[in-house]
This record gives sequence, structure tokens and C-alpha cells, in this order.
Amino acid sequence: MSDQDPIRFVCPHCHKRIRAKPKAGGTQVRCPNPACAQLMTVPKSTDEPHPAGPARQEPGTAADWQAMLAYLATGGPAEIATYGSARCVHNRARFYEALAVEPTSPCLTQFILKANDSGAKNAYLIVTTGEKSQVDLDWNYNAEPIRDRVLRELSLPIGRWEDMVGEGCGSYANHSKPGCSLASPAAFNNLARQTQQGQYKLERVIRPAHSPHKRAHRWDVQVFGEEVARPELACELCGENRVALGYQGSHLICRRCGVIYCRRNCQASIHGQCPRCGETDKIDGVSESDVPAPTHASRAPTQSRSGPLNMESVIAELTQLVGVDNSGFTNKARIREIGEDLNGDGGIELMRKAYYAVRNTGIYFSQDIWDGIGSWRC
Repeated sequence: MSDQDPIRFVCPHCHKRIRAKPKAGGTQVRCPNPACAQLMTVPKSTDEPHPAGPARQEPGTAADWQAMLAYLATGGPAEIATYGSARCVHNRARFYEALAVEPTSPCLTQFILKANDSGAKNAYLIVTTGEKSQVDLDWNYNAEPIRDRVLRELSLPIGRWEDMVGEGCGSYANHSKPGCSLASPAAFNNLARQTQQGQYKLERVIRPAHSPHKRAHRWDVQVFGEEVARPELACELCGENRVALGYQGSHLICRRCGVIYCRRNCQASIHGQCPRCGETDKIDGVSESDVPAPTHASRAPTQSRSGPLNMESVIAELTQLVGVDNSGFTNKARIREIGEDLNGDGGIELMRKAYYAVRNTGIYFSQDIWDGIGSWRC
């Protein structure tokens, strides 16, 4: 690293990636993340390991409490677990302590809260926060060996999560896990509201003891099933067509707009949220039933039309095809074929005429379906 290169390091509190000028090495600065704003020492070089956060539990401070509330207000990925007794929360906290020192474990922070209001329904809460990449890693991380080691240490039967915390505990999230649907964030929001209203107080904080770990493979999450080339189910953002079907396969589909996208390490990797329409609830794994069915007989390359297009019939067909899914993606091949015909007869002006005629019926027609035909650009 040259003397002019910025120093790159990670905040030991919230794990935000930070760059600083070389002359800042060795000085104390506040984290630029407004939800954190904790003091830290800038390492003297990128190669110098940054002091890791403590792995054991710490007493929660007023600054920790404010940072947690500020983070929850941002809507970042978080989970809140409920516990009915001190024993249950102690056992679970011991697991998080053991997990925090594992060098490949997800970098998440746990805030342990105790009820200080007689109206609080739960005796304890554990709020877990962290970057989305670490939440995704947590979903796929094999923590069972650590769980069993902690259960053995606590002289409890090994093999089940229920043996650690007992019955009656719950976990609620404000985000969807990869390949899963979030039915409703209402329970999470209710618990978050109770903390903001002062029904709980912060007792302890468990921080990770290492910097965020990146997975080496091309998927953000582990993919189950055999990947086979399926061009008809290719990701509509990056074109990835090696597909493993199923609930925890390689590709997801939005049941609202019909877009198929993959879990690859690219812009399509927006777990729990459709990258096109923003849907968060109706996200499923791609299955065989999602293979587009032929909707028309394709015209042979040598076949030509006689005479100009009948715009009335073209608009009627387009309206019908787009109306199937209120966007057009289900019948994308035929819609593009019509676009090419329109471009051949009257260029982009005729395409615009047909496009707006369909939109004026009240149907949403995604304009990027025709992207690349002639001079058409979405």
C-alpha cells in the first residue's frame, strides 16, 4: 500500500466499511454511520488488523441503547426474540457468546433487554442487528455444532434448539429470509414500538469478535439441488441460467409481477424484495410450473406479412397479452415479436403509439420488454 492510498477498515461496533486518509492513522474518530456514531481508533494501515469487539457480554450503555433505537428506526434487517425467563435468555446469550468468537460466523450484534414495565408481555427480548450480507450468512450458517457444545456445557440434552431455550419463545423479523415470504412484520413492529416506549431496558450487549466474513462461492446463500442450464428461467437482470429448482434453489420469482431473478452476487441478489416491483411478501423459489408456456405459434423466419399492420388488432392483442400479469413478462416473447413488427413498419413512433394505447387502458405495460428493439430504450 502506498502512502497515498486510503486506509480501509471496519467499524468494530456496527461493521460498516470505512475509508480514511493516511494521516488519520492512529487517531480516534466517530463512526460515520448515524445509527452507530461510536468512537474508534483508525488503524495505521489497511494491513493492520483493527481491534476486534469483545466477544463476551458487556453491560449496555446509554449510547448502545440509542444506537439500537436509531438502527431500528432505519428499517435495517433485524430480529427480535422473546423469552419468558432469565434462564432461557441466559442459555441463548451463552450461545451467542460462543458464536461471536467463531472466525467465519456472521457478524451480528445482540442487545439483551429486560422488561421494566409491568405491562410488558415478555420478560426478556434479544434484538439482533447487522448488515444484510451478514443476515443472509446467518440464515445459511451451520451453528448446530456450537449449539450442541453450549448445551453440553450447560448440562442440557443436545440435538435441539428447544432444549436450549425451552418452550414458549418466539422470533420475529422485519425482513424476509432468502427464498421465504414474510407474512407480516406486524409482530416485529409491535415489539420494536414497546422498546421505544420504554417498556424494556438494555442490560447487556454481545458483539462479534471479528470483521465480516465473505463467502467464497458465487451465491450469497447455499443453493440446494442440481444446477442445470434452463434459458427459459434465466435471471432477467444478469442472465444467469444455471438453475436449481425448489424452495432453496438458485432462482426466485415474484408472484406479483412475474419477474425471475437469481441469488447470484450481483444486483439481482435482493433477498425478500422483488428488484422490479418491490414486492416483499409474494416471493417464492422457482419451480417447474413457472416455465413459460407457449402462447402462440412462432412465425418462421422466411414467413412474411402481406400489407401493413392492423393497429386495432395489434393493440387489442397487446392489451390481452399484457393484461395477463399486468406487466407483460409472462408473454414476453410474443410481445417482443409484436414490437419488432411495429418497428419494422413505423419505427419507434409506431411502437410508442401502441405502447401508450395499452397504457391508456389502465394496464401497467413494462416498457423495458422492448428494450433493444430499434432505438427503443427503457
